Amino acid sequence: MSLELRQKYFGTSKKWVCLLGSAPSSLPLAPFGNPDWLKVGCSPGVWGYMAPKSLTADVWVELHRVEIGQPWFSVDYANFLRAFSGPVWMAEERADFPKSLALPLGDLVHKYSPYFFSSSIAYMLAMAIEAGFEKIMLAGVDMAAATEWKDQRLGCQFFALLAKARGIEVGV
Repeated sequence: MSLELRQKYFGTSKKWVCLLGSAPSSLPLAPFGNPDWLKVGCSPGVWGYMAPKSLTADVWVELHRVEIGQPWFSVDYANFLRAFSGPVWMAEERADFPKSLALPLGDLVHKYSPYFFSSSIAYMLAMAIEAGFEKIMLAGVDMAAATEWKDQRLGCQFFALLAKARGIEVGV
């Protein structure tokens, strides 16, 4: 947990991070206009909410399969990722995405085990814990859809509880 990792992973010395999921019920509660918070987005769903409103994130995480033209990875979304001004964490560094960085998947799984990495949000939470943020806000992370509730919720809860146990304030 260090400022060094915060700089490496997120390019910031900010102490607060907001992880953005795509649930429309709570994504509007994110601190988009507050410069004290680093905003970390993921997925086409978050981009689809932010783009029409001209909202921005500082860092992006995209761990889904890159199959441009498929419903989960449109050409417009790929172009957004290519033009994104901050780091874009992906499963691997890719020449076709200039700001892409390889997420340290192996390091995180080695440290925390593979059992709770059930979603992009789980990886984002693990990175935020490693980076030593003092506060983590989850906005747009309701875990209410059937697959989220069944398959992803426990990973999110595990890392939120781990953060709290380490003295990091976690808010939803």
